[in-house]
Amino acid sequence: MIADILFTQENVTHSIILPTIGIDITKMLPANKPKPVFLAQKLYVLNDKLCIAFAGVADEIISLLEDFRPFCSAPGLNTESLLKFLRQYDFSSFRESAFFMMLIENDADGKLAVQEFSYGDFSSHDNRLFDQSQTIGTGTKDFESITNEVMNFFSSFQDGDIRQGIVKKASLIARLLTEERYTLASLFNQWGGGYEFAFFDGKKIMKLDNTAYILQTGDSIDGEPSIQLPIMAQLYRYNNQELIITSVEMHNLELGREGEYITMTSNILKVRQYLIPELRRGVFDFEHQVSKVTSFDSNSVAMGFLLQTSNTILKPSFYSYSIDIRVTFSPDKQLLVIYVHERLRDFIANKLKKEYQDEVNTK
Repeated sequence: MIADILFTQENVTHSIILPTIGIDITKMLPANKPKPVFLAQKLYVLNDKLCIAFAGVADEIISLLEDFRPFCSAPGLNTESLLKFLRQYDFSSFRESAFFMMLIENDADGKLAVQEFSYGDFSSHDNRLFDQSQTIGTGTKDFESITNEVMNFFSSFQDGDIRQGIVKKASLIARLLTEERYTLASLFNQWGGGYEFAFFDGKKIMKLDNTAYILQTGDSIDGEPSIQLPIMAQLYRYNNQELIITSVEMHNLELGREGEYITMTSNILKVRQYLIPELRRGVFDFEHQVSKVTSFDSNSVAMGFLLQTSNTILKPSFYSYSIDIRVTFSPDKQLLVIYVHERLRDFIANKLKKEYQDEVNTK
């Protein structure tokens, strides 16, 4: 399950400053449309086997969560008890919102089975990326279009690896963040700002934590793809129930080498750190940006690319969780370093070159 974190409002004069952008974009957005006013989580892991994603009005979602959480924390939750609860629940005050819920339980043969529950006018569509998706909200058409593209994502994991589901979602998020940074496309339709996703690891449902999203651009020189050095890192991690996004713009990036690792180091940084809370009463008095920035160190890394060719813009993305890649950030030293093992560097370069050549050959 994937959810964005953006809430918008009509009849406001200014947009908040978003992690992907770092500047006031009010004048870049349509004057007559709702503007970004707040960031909060819309995806909740209610227990080890149950998660829910929302779209709609914050106050309605908060009220529903207050009622759902006590019930979902009770022992013995299953499809029958959940259906009974939903049938008896009064949804009269939940008119402009929707939710999608996923429950993992054992079937009659003891095998794990996924049960899905939804409330709202969801759009179901077949697509190339996830086979089938259920979507709702202002980003529905955009999301359906993106997931139905020939998705150009790749990974250091082998085909058939059960982690490919994580690869798809993390790679998609890297692509969405990169596109938002450079085109504002999702923001024109009032969605985006950042993303969360939940997955089942075989024992429990959890959110992907401690992950760096690296945003890059490139073009073509003499018939070959030319990748520019990364310009931004979005560092995602959770502290208890709060999502912390550290947005780092990198300047004066220098290439180096440490043994078998290529290093990309920046010591001139523009840093903003955002706390993305769960929805709760009084949450709109919450201050997103915080002055005390925390350090970051992870081998879970996704990269999104925008490659300008003579005919189009390619948008490949990549994810790996391995010793071959690492991102570290030290706020005290004002230092961000990306480590890429040379074998992974060659793997990425060859994948990007093949994608570029495939695009050229189709024209």
